[in-house]
Amino acid sequence: MTGRRAEETAALACTALSAALSVAAAVFSCGWATAVLASCAAACAAAAFLLALRLRQRLSGALERLWDTVGARGQGEATLPGLEKALHGMADSLARGAEEGRQRLAALDGMSQAVFATDRRLALRMANRSARSLFALEDWRGYSLLNATRSTEIEMAARAALAEGRPLAAEFSPRRGKERRRFLVSVSPMPAEGGAQEAEGVVIVIEDVTRLSRLEQVRKDFVANVSHELRTPIQLIKGFSETLLEETAAGDGDSEERARLRRFAEIIRRNAANMENLTNDLLVIASLENRDGDPSFFRGERQAQPVAAIIVEAIQSVEAQAEKKGVSIEAECPPDLVAAIHGPLVMQALINLLDNAIKYSPAKSRVKTRALEKDGSAVIEVSDKGIGIPAEHIGRVFERFYRVNRARSREAGGTGLGLSIVRHIALLHGGSAEVESHAGEGSTFRIVLPLE
Repeated sequence: MTGRRAEETAALACTALSAALSVAAAVFSCGWATAVLASCAAACAAAAFLLALRLRQRLSGALERLWDTVGARGQGEATLPGLEKALHGMADSLARGAEEGRQRLAALDGMSQAVFATDRRLALRMANRSARSLFALEDWRGYSLLNATRSTEIEMAARAALAEGRPLAAEFSPRRGKERRRFLVSVSPMPAEGGAQEAEGVVIVIEDVTRLSRLEQVRKDFVANVSHELRTPIQLIKGFSETLLEETAAGDGDSEERARLRRFAEIIRRNAANMENLTNDLLVIASLENRDGDPSFFRGERQAQPVAAIIVEAIQSVEAQAEKKGVSIEAECPPDLVAAIHGPLVMQALINLLDNAIKYSPAKSRVKTRALEKDGSAVIEVSDKGIGIPAEHIGRVFERFYRVNRARSREAGGTGLGLSIVRHIALLHGGSAEVESHAGEGSTFRIVLPLE
């Protein structure tokens, strides 16, 4: 392009030189007045030439910058057809970007969760249809996150995600008038372009789980109410069956009719005892679920106490059952291991594990319980040499009413809730319940409780 521009400039210079020579000839061949007019014309021509040259230089520079911008340079000779082709390419790219943007917005509007996008100052950049509906926004433009959601908790979560530079998840229960809602909120920083460390903004995803929470509360209330209502008739049935057993045993003789009545009364008593255990466990589950999320549980009911004392008392609670089967229980725990726990609940969990270990261990076997400190947590283990758990059942043993061997569990008097209670107690302490087992080789159950 530079060579062609030089040729065109030279041609213009030759034209101007010819015009100047013509003017000079006119001066010598014409009179004075004509020479003056010719000189003026020549001066105007020279000025026009300089102006055109200057304008050409400016246009040429602007076109070069335009070619560089649209990418025409490097695709061949930078000509007007090349510029047109590059502009068409840019238009196609912009059209594709606009179409992709519309598709993303359509996908976001189709989500059931509310989605907000903000800049670093938490001014809204986008709000999908669910977000506008959830927070009654006619137009989100010009709103900040706080103005749109009217929730200081959500704003604080967004600021925390920006400050820490990592995704955060939280649960909030804001009150709207007389109604309390429940939101699950996830906040993720948007990385800035060019690899900058500071986030460009945040994306907030809000799921309204108010209805699910109400249904869950209805389920909890139903379990608790039914369990309470069943306790009295079950206790009556159990009491009368025990009375029948005593009367049939105290009578004279051993007639066939008396033996049959005693057998029936024993069946009633045994099943009434199983139902009583089941209702008791259901009440325990309901009580644990009602504690879930209650700050008073963590403030007032947890106290620092030696773990060894809890283990000793739990073993004493199952000693009679162990002696009846000939199972010995060994305990190992450092006396200085102290944890901030809810003593009765942890003892309940440990009794459940010991009870299972005795039930599913062979006679004259050994059950071992020990406690230790590991990675900032108190770990309580109960090990047995019983029937073990097949690998396909390991992941489900802590589910409610799940039994590896249903017939054997019912025969042993299990309710299917003992391990679920253990897991729930561990979770309430911010810990976990774990199991290691192999079929035919025994099992080891662990309760992991954070020391702090």
